[in-house]
Amino acid sequence: EGGAKGTQRPLLSTAPIDVFSAIQSEMHTILEDVADPTLAGWSACAMAEGFIEHAEGYERLVEGLDPSLGPFGQADLRTSREQQEGGGGAKGPGTTPLRRMRSSPAAFEKAIQAIHRRAASITSIHSDVPESSGLLEKYCVVANSCTVYQKESQHWIRLVEAKLGSWQRSKRKQFTSNCLNEARKSVKRFKGLVGSAIGRFQGTCGMALRCLANLIIEDTEEVLSTHLFKEAWFLAGCECIATVCATFTDYCSDLSLYLERNVYEEFLLTLFDSLVEIYTTELTAWHLRGCVTASWQTPVRRDVELLFECVSTVAGLNGAAAGGSAPFPTKPIQSSLASILEEVARMVI
Repeated sequence: EGGAKGTQRPLLSTAPIDVFSAIQSEMHTILEDVADPTLAGWSACAMAEGFIEHAEGYERLVEGLDPSLGPFGQADLRTSREQQEGGGGAKGPGTTPLRRMRSSPAAFEKAIQAIHRRAASITSIHSDVPESSGLLEKYCVVANSCTVYQKESQHWIRLVEAKLGSWQRSKRKQFTSNCLNEARKSVKRFKGLVGSAIGRFQGTCGMALRCLANLIIEDTEEVLSTHLFKEAWFLAGCECIATVCATFTDYCSDLSLYLERNVYEEFLLTLFDSLVEIYTTELTAWHLRGCVTASWQTPVRRDVELLFECVSTVAGLNGAAAGGSAPFPTKPIQSSLASILEEVARMVI
């Protein structure tokens, strides 16, 4: 069956873990078996280059510049041209993972549930490209994996620093001052190299989450462009933002299973920040035309209240998936949403 059913979090790729494990295994050997601090330091720096190459592979994957070097393998990523020419294999997204496409809130082929029982008539947007679920899953893999590698890399900095400390505290004084000085230089270089890899892992995780949010936001573009701030938007029964909330909730019911807890928290902040930017940008455009008046505050407040409810709902999904853990703090997201009210209040003064 499609969807998150039967899928265990975290969603991680196998191949890059094997590569990273090989690097870590070699690092253990260096620190445990190489007696010369200078040689151990040089070797550790050589391994740190492997950390960077691994991080760069993820960057290239998400940027879509060289997917064949990414963690999913040649068999999983076929070019669009091969698919168009009937090159065989399962149908799926093209080689460039960043390619924007019409995705579906029902991409995981599960029943679409309305947001909150009181809004039973409101369902999420359903478009015609369910195969984009594979693209969503790949972004989840990248975000989860990069988070794991970032933590592992930080761990190795601590281990190498601890090893340097043990060399310096050696009671047998078998190491010369020159030898230890070279080791200190190597450890400093190691920290710089691994720090660079950590920065790349963090950046790539953020990039993957932005791409993930963009795919979801793209499904709401039509309803927002058709109804937001238009004549029907002022009516009490306008379902524009309620539909957006339903779409967010539908996606998050699966993504909460796929993403690690802290990654899911960052994803939600990215998702709602993207929506707030769209909302306030369009609101400002209407304000510059001289259209925003005090009468706008009521429907804006209605929209923000719906979004607050949506935040509460989707934040609780990951806690439930993690075995009943409490929902994470949503104050940063709520503050972002509250900025909409502040913005419209300034406009009508």
